[in-house]
Amino acid sequence: MTKTKGFLALALAAVTAHFCPAQVQLLPDACGKDNVKFKIEVGGAQPFPASPDADKAQLVLIQGNEGHGGFGGISPTRFGLDGAWAGANQDNSYFVVTVAPGEHHLCVTWDKEYKLTPFTAEAGKVYYFEAHTVYHSEQLGNSRHPNLQIDKSWTLSALNEDDGKARMKLSGVSVSTPKN
Repeated sequence: MTKTKGFLALALAAVTAHFCPAQVQLLPDACGKDNVKFKIEVGGAQPFPASPDADKAQLVLIQGNEGHGGFGGISPTRFGLDGAWAGANQDNSYFVVTVAPGEHHLCVTWDKEYKLTPFTAEAGKVYYFEAHTVYHSEQLGNSRHPNLQIDKSWTLSALNEDDGKARMKLSGVSVSTPKN
């Protein structure tokens, strides 16, 4: 009888896991919907984009990373603006969006975490934001009992023009399209 109850509990758990949708993360209003994922292609370095129109502002959204060496690809970084996804990038890349002057709310998600920053855009100006990820690994075990510890963290920073342009020179251009 106990084996039957155990089997039934296991079968119920398997059916529930298969047919129940995964929990959706609740993101702040500045982000887009969490179920939107992106196909991301990163090209080589490009010339700097043209200056924004006199009545618009420009955002350069950069994803930089360091230390990810044999851990596989870096998780995509999604950039939301005023409640909709502006795009995504990955592996030391950037993309550019144009916005109207005024108050805006930037949301950045990476690896199931998010960061928010409000900003006021002025016509004719360029703003640089970087989501920077850092991976650090340490081997605590030995060859018979490996125990690789990986620590990862990230920051969201507004960059000045010099730092923003320097990061762009080191990065490829990201083109992202929603998958769903």
